[in-house]
Amino acid sequence: DIIISAQHGFFGLPEPRVGMIPRTGLHRLVRQIPYHLAKSIILTGRKISAIEARTIGIVSEVVPLDKLENAAEEWAEEIMECAPLAISACKQAIHLGLKEDLEGALATTYPLEEIMKASEDYQEGPRAFVEKRKPRWKGF
Repeated sequence: DIIISAQHGFFGLPEPRVGMIPRTGLHRLVRQIPYHLAKSIILTGRKISAIEARTIGIVSEVVPLDKLENAAEEWAEEIMECAPLAISACKQAIHLGLKEDLEGALATTYPLEEIMKASEDYQEGPRAFVEKRKPRWKGF
């Protein structure tokens, strides 16, 4: 979901350099970053630095190696401040919505979204906001 890289990290799809196709990687990369940038990485088989990967949107954050675990924990803590059902519903909508065109994705209500809307947490979030306090998520 979130990619954190150490500063010395490198990324690439080297398969074309050994006569193969990076099947999974190429289909994901052309959907994640600008088309021509993706093709330049895929068709050359070149490696890119962690900094370049951050610049073009492949990674979320680049940190020194000794701060990598800390950074991951900070991201996890920030996610855990959100309602668990909302996070699950977001992930499902993202993954299923990518299989549709934008209009179809926007018009669709996904199964976990329905579960989220029927939950106690769905009322807790706005209530906590109005009361100027942190929400107490139950996950149901």
